[in-house]
Amino acid sequence: MKTRLISSALAIAMILLLVACGTTATPAATTGTPAPAADPSTAAPVPTPTELITQVNTGNEKIADPNGTIVYGVTGSPNSTYSQYKAGSTYLMLTIDAIFDKLVYVDSRAEVHPRAAKSWEWSEDGKTITFNLNQAYWHDGVPVTSEDWAWTFHTLADPDRTNAFRLGTYLEGTDPSSGRETERGSAGIEIVDELTFKIHLRAAVNKFSFEVTTLPTVVVLPKHLFTKADGTLVPAPEVIEVPEGSAEESVNYWKRPIGSGPVKIIEDSLDQYTKTEAFDKYYGYGAAGPQFKYIVFQYISDAKQIGSKIVAGDIDLAYPGISADDVTFYTGDERINMVQGATTTLQRDINFDSSRVPKYIRLAVNYAMDKQFIVDNIYGGRGIPGGGSLVMPSYAYFLNIGTNQDLELAKSYYEKAIENGSWTADQVLHINVTEETSESVATIIKAYCDQIGLKIEVARRDSVTTVQQNMFVNSTEGYDAVLWSFAPTVDPSKVGTMLTKGTTVDGNFFMRWGTREEDAADNAAYTDAYTKWTTASTPAEEQEYSEAFQRAENEGCPAISICNLYAVYAYGNNVGAVSDSGLIDVTPANYYNQDVWNWISYQR
Repeated sequence: MKTRLISSALAIAMILLLVACGTTATPAATTGTPAPAADPSTAAPVPTPTELITQVNTGNEKIADPNGTIVYGVTGSPNSTYSQYKAGSTYLMLTIDAIFDKLVYVDSRAEVHPRAAKSWEWSEDGKTITFNLNQAYWHDGVPVTSEDWAWTFHTLADPDRTNAFRLGTYLEGTDPSSGRETERGSAGIEIVDELTFKIHLRAAVNKFSFEVTTLPTVVVLPKHLFTKADGTLVPAPEVIEVPEGSAEESVNYWKRPIGSGPVKIIEDSLDQYTKTEAFDKYYGYGAAGPQFKYIVFQYISDAKQIGSKIVAGDIDLAYPGISADDVTFYTGDERINMVQGATTTLQRDINFDSSRVPKYIRLAVNYAMDKQFIVDNIYGGRGIPGGGSLVMPSYAYFLNIGTNQDLELAKSYYEKAIENGSWTADQVLHINVTEETSESVATIIKAYCDQIGLKIEVARRDSVTTVQQNMFVNSTEGYDAVLWSFAPTVDPSKVGTMLTKGTTVDGNFFMRWGTREEDAADNAAYTDAYTKWTTASTPAEEQEYSEAFQRAENEGCPAISICNLYAVYAYGNNVGAVSDSGLIDVTPANYYNQDVWNWISYQR
């Protein structure tokens, strides 16, 4: 039997010895001007790991079994509804995505593919999209039509709803801040025929961003099941919010919804499992039909149980991926398969309070650290040195800037901060961490910054305290910086919103652009690029403004991307891996199953 022997303190001590024995900074001449940063236009290609994790057992030849049952382990505890619009569990979204249907699906490379919409066309002015639908059916056998899609959009945009409708904010006839209709039925939705409809936007938008981040947020709902016996419709707030006292049609529907996705619910206990059956009328299965009979979405409380449950045969596959420790532990075990995802799914950042930490100290920290060293020694090489907030390496216009260590440049930035009075030689940068791995990373960063004279102290606090102290207090009460994780994004507008709006608390500058004079030029450049990117209408414009966005982010450095990490997905020997990029490649910010009708097969 394998035994895990882990001594974090000893491991970190050895790593720090390596850091200390590395190159020591040569003090730069104090000229008052930092050395020039690398020219982003000549940035190196996006780095890729030298070796992908792949362990696929091929000893037992098996064939697809359309009568098989697959148990899909999903971490997190769901709440009491299957509604995409109210679900409290992030991972319940994976179950919902298989039960319901959406116009498109987005793979982890941020590429958009047909789903309910077999094709779509943009008008020349970029303000109208025409959707041509596949012939789909509800799980009760009733055909899905354009009428269902139009009713769904109008319901989500209904003026009596309390919650905002993201896609609605782009539509003609709606309030641009809430997405609610200015009057009932005013949203720009046009039915052409039973399988064709159009949406009309108030202005041209960035097509890439709209297709990747906005179109997949709507699941179609069955109008006929929300039509009362007298022919009237259930009011929109009762359809979506399902408040106490809602119409019987609404309450009963969400207990066990009828969707139009590739599987239908046949049995469930929401806090434990959902058993689904392949829906044989789903258009996406093709002539061969589904290669399984049932999928049981089994909720598990702790991701650390994934490996042991697969080996024991309790589950066949799982989301999220398994830990680095488990990858090592199960290597060579013929009972488990492991495949590294095609793109990174987790980003390790240092996020600063810009009112407390000046620009040149942020830049000094960024260039002092050896990010590749951290990837190799803390994360076992399963990642890429960070160079910004966008997904690496999926985004077509990613610039690999700010990823390489430059101790002389870091030293000059540190001296610049002291010279202009924004920092003092005896001042200490306080970095907060929330768990052991982050503490290890922060300790290494501290050792690098020691080499340029910048003093750092690392403190460990729980996640709840950290969030409260950084997000929801005035900056005078928070920490200088926090090291934690994010799901990377392919959409600069999300990062732009975060960095320009921040939290809702006045006087809080955590993860926001600074207000010092030295921040002004970067702030203006970033805002300009962000504004232009959101309305880019051609690939050339997308590239131009995306690259400008990344340059401004790198120069202003309100947050440092340390590294982007790959997930390693695990599955048992009864499951056939069918995706070219791994078993289940999930877009982390949105939780959509990739190619839902084709990502899984049971083998016997």
